[in-house]
Amino acid sequence: MIAFRGKVIDSSIILPYIANVCGGIPEMKLITITDIAKKLGIAPSTVSRALRDHPDISEETKNRVKKLVRDSRYTPNAISDSLRNRRTTNIGVIIPEIAHD
Repeated sequence: MIAFRGKVIDSSIILPYIANVCGGIPEMKLITITDIAKKLGIAPSTVSRALRDHPDISEETKNRVKKLVRDSRYTPNAISDSLRNRRTTNIGVIIPEIAHD
């Protein structure tokens, strides 16, 4: 169990997210859209569109993709999202001096 933002969360839920954001934990293989596409026998672009509820993707395909995503604990890569959106949620803090008294 991990305390996160004042709540206790099961570590099996938050660890894949942390691993994806931090670039991975050596023992953990991160699941990618390409991995999901290979398992379902569809194109990675179809997986991406299904996750974003694109109207050109059938409901059956959307449901198959979403079920596999849920079962594999896929989390979107935060760096990829920030590159695509040209925006991050990071805040930089500059501290001019730290005094150790």
